[in-house]
Amino acid sequence: MKIIGALGKSSSISNFSFNLVKSENWTNINITNQDASLKIYYETASPTLVINNTTKMSLCNDKLYALENKIPQKLTADKAADMLGGEGILFIKKIISDFNLFLYDKINGSIYLASNRATAGRMFYVFWKNTVLFSNDFILLLNARPLNINTCALYAYTKHGAIPEDITLDTDIKSVPVGHFATIERGSEQVKYTPFYKFNYDNNPDSSKAPEELLSCVERELKANAKALSDRQIHMLISGGIDSSLFAAYLKEYTSDIIGHFCRFGSEDPEQQYAEQLAKKLNIPLKIHVLDDKNIIQEIENTALNTSYPHGDYSNVSVNFLLRKIREEFGSGQLVIDCNGGDDGFGYGALTKIAAWEKFYKIPAIGLLGKLATIGDSWMYDSNATKFLFYPYRAKEKNIYISHLIFSSSEKVFKNGSQYNKDIEKLFTEFLDSSNESISPSSYSKMSVAQFYHINSRLWTAKGYGPAKNMNMSLVFPFTWKNILDEQCKLPLDVKVHNGIVKWPLKKLLEKYMPKDYIYRGKSGFAPPLYRWLKIDANYDYFYKTINNGILIKNLDADKIDKIFKLIKTNKNVSRYAMNLIWSLLFFEVWLVKHRLAK
Repeated sequence: MKIIGALGKSSSISNFSFNLVKSENWTNINITNQDASLKIYYETASPTLVINNTTKMSLCNDKLYALENKIPQKLTADKAADMLGGEGILFIKKIISDFNLFLYDKINGSIYLASNRATAGRMFYVFWKNTVLFSNDFILLLNARPLNINTCALYAYTKHGAIPEDITLDTDIKSVPVGHFATIERGSEQVKYTPFYKFNYDNNPDSSKAPEELLSCVERELKANAKALSDRQIHMLISGGIDSSLFAAYLKEYTSDIIGHFCRFGSEDPEQQYAEQLAKKLNIPLKIHVLDDKNIIQEIENTALNTSYPHGDYSNVSVNFLLRKIREEFGSGQLVIDCNGGDDGFGYGALTKIAAWEKFYKIPAIGLLGKLATIGDSWMYDSNATKFLFYPYRAKEKNIYISHLIFSSSEKVFKNGSQYNKDIEKLFTEFLDSSNESISPSSYSKMSVAQFYHINSRLWTAKGYGPAKNMNMSLVFPFTWKNILDEQCKLPLDVKVHNGIVKWPLKKLLEKYMPKDYIYRGKSGFAPPLYRWLKIDANYDYFYKTINNGILIKNLDADKIDKIFKLIKTNKNVSRYAMNLIWSLLFFEVWLVKHRLAK
């Protein structure tokens, strides 16, 4: 559900033309207290909301709730933290995968805005005309006045695939960091952030236990989540990968009302046979939805229109495509399960490079060596030399736990890239450090927190969360529920990456259900064939014209962008860093047009 509100002096609110929402589906709540006025608009097609204007209201798990009377009238920051992170409150009855929250302290006039715990979904706010506007939908805040692009945020978006909090694509709008809540006092533009969830990685795990002994707790918690979701029909995105395979097996123990969905790119997909093998083994009906290369432009535009906040993961097109197919056949309001987050918690590839990166960081001249990767235009080519040079290139960032977050080589095409790098690193450090509870955290724990809060929250889960909300669907990510986040913190690095096998805990548990040649095979991943799409003339022209005629090109070295396109046109092997850059620019431009933020 979308919500937008304004808090300020009574006179400023009454004189403020609140034309941010225009639909018969919007309901308005007005609260006036002393010299303050609060207006809240929420969009819903359901009459089941619980509202109590005499106490405090919250937005949690897509419903507005009144807090129980036993909650003290004076809501301190500490009490708010307990409420947001604790399990004793009635309106958080069970663990949920996504949650953004609005609290209003009527007595003191303070508001509390919380973003989700390690998954997609943000609360945004902006101070404007002596009023604080807030919403869980970025687009709604732009109805107040035109978008003023934050070029530092745009740089972060192209380099890292997403934007670190608390900056946004607009120079004035702020985003409450993941796993934090913001406290805004009445009549003040001072904002305080407080983490309500922290990762507590065990730097001294019990080495007396064999790796297999540590898996029983993981299995128990994953099954608990499967059971919690088994009380209604489930649509599950099945890729043939480990995460969705294991969770599907657990779901099957509690319900047979499961429908699987697989996205095939073009006439064939190497992963389809594995999705079909799993579905047959578990007796789950599997629907194959074909995304034709020639229809990709329409799907890109559909995805941009359904996305409230852009990010650089181009597999968002396939997820949006599947969600749309599910809605067309089964109607809105469906429950869809996406298993992103499994490798983030149980062994992603970058963890295998920690030792190498730690050595690189000790080399005094590593910054100079890293610059070799970007001399000339070598970073554009997909070659072994480029891949080798990107180790020191990442290490020159001087911060090991954000080294693996580099998405593209934006600094080679962006003006003022060196200054933006410093600003972005400061933001990463500030909010990722505050989310790590470990004492003297190791590189493993720092990188893992960054993986969840940046790669998972701002990319993997974001690609489906926004479109699902805009299609009136419920998309949940059971691998990011609190019990799983807590459990994965207990596993040492040599269990998550065991004998060189990434995601070992999940693969080992899956052996109960699937053969080893299914589990330990190489996997191409759930990634659309972007390079292949661009080999079609109509698609190539669409990408080229959209980027070169857009509003972002003025911030870039247009000749280098043009060179990447020429390499594609002449069938050269182009690096993923260059392809990611092209995609992120394309999607942002389409997003601007579809939301009428640019011509």
